[in-house]
Amino acid sequence: GRVKIVADGFQYPVAAKFGPDGLLTVLDQSGEVFKVNTVTGEKTLFAKLQPGLDNLAFDADGNLFISNADFGWIIQILPSGQARTISGGGMIGPMGLAVLEGTNGKDAVFVGDLFRMRQYNGLTGKEEKVYKGYLVAEPDKLTMPFSVQADGKNLLVTSWFSLMVQVWNPQTDGVLEEYAMDFPIDAVRVNGEIVVSDLVLGGVVRIDKSIIAPLTVASGLATDGETLWAADYGTGE
Repeated sequence: GRVKIVADGFQYPVAAKFGPDGLLTVLDQSGEVFKVNTVTGEKTLFAKLQPGLDNLAFDADGNLFISNADFGWIIQILPSGQARTISGGGMIGPMGLAVLEGTNGKDAVFVGDLFRMRQYNGLTGKEEKVYKGYLVAEPDKLTMPFSVQADGKNLLVTSWFSLMVQVWNPQTDGVLEEYAMDFPIDAVRVNGEIVVSDLVLGGVVRIDKSIIAPLTVASGLATDGETLWAADYGTGE
């Protein structure tokens, strides 16, 4: 029952499996793929890929396949360390959607895509920027974006996984305000005040968690800035 550390110094190691070469292959969410000698502890960088690595598998012939949870692709790593695309990437879990005025009067469309915030040109559909949402919370960093609402030039970002609501500025990729909640589903700003639909708190609440309206199953919110609408998934109202 004793534990022995065979390698350390990784950022976020997410998967480890033995390959046919007898070495332990380790994925780091940073995008690095390592080969580890579990006897000596020596680790060698085998490949450098996009951040967001998630899992790996070897087939019967020893070919290595890797998945990326942030960008949605599956690749094969050739013996040379080069990557061959098996399945192209894309959005993996698009949820929240908000529109801000972009450059030259064009709409900037923001999509909360679980681990990333994606920005698209509303005219052409071209993906312009991808911002990292942090699974492990870091100060002043974007959380995992689930619900997204326009808030002037900023976005209100809600994450029930991280249990927080943020006011996030896409121009600087900086968090201007952050509030810990119990189980937030959505958030909007009404008459200058942030209100939240929170499942555990039982309805629509102020940011200080005082109740505004009880709901059976707190769901989405909408506002024109002065009037608030709230959906109740439990009652259909």
